[in-house]
Amino acid sequence: MNDMSQKISFTFRLSQGVSIFCSITNARFSLEYADALHEFDGVVSDLFHPPSVLSITTGDWDTGLHTGTVEARIDDIGMLLSHFTVQSEQLPGHFIMGGQLATRGLLMQPLPFAEDKAMTDSDAELAYLSRAMETTKWDEVPGLYRHLASVVSESKMD
Repeated sequence: MNDMSQKISFTFRLSQGVSIFCSITNARFSLEYADALHEFDGVVSDLFHPPSVLSITTGDWDTGLHTGTVEARIDDIGMLLSHFTVQSEQLPGHFIMGGQLATRGLLMQPLPFAEDKAMTDSDAELAYLSRAMETTKWDEVPGLYRHLASVVSESKMD
């Protein structure tokens, strides 16, 4: 994101006293987490029991900040983010992770008038192309997908 007024943050309040806060503000990424994460001695799925929640805040200082919060019962980040779009009264979305390392991903959120067949075809192609996303230079990633959609707006984190 290169617009200094834009913000996105993710807050995970997980079970066993673990919390994680990720933020991109003013084109800077920050990650904070409780000491309980260092002391945790279990498997990831142990952290996603009630009352675990995920909150996502997006927006900018001009239009306002908007926060949605949902229960976090899913320990797969791609599935959890997809679940978030459905539960937070957005258009249902599908979050596709990039490759085995899962350090990159994309969110496909079709508009209400999108045709089901086109979405199915796009979903399959996005999943196939996601393997290349992990190894492609970051500034070249949009070129992998540009043929699948009309770009309405675009933001980059420098």
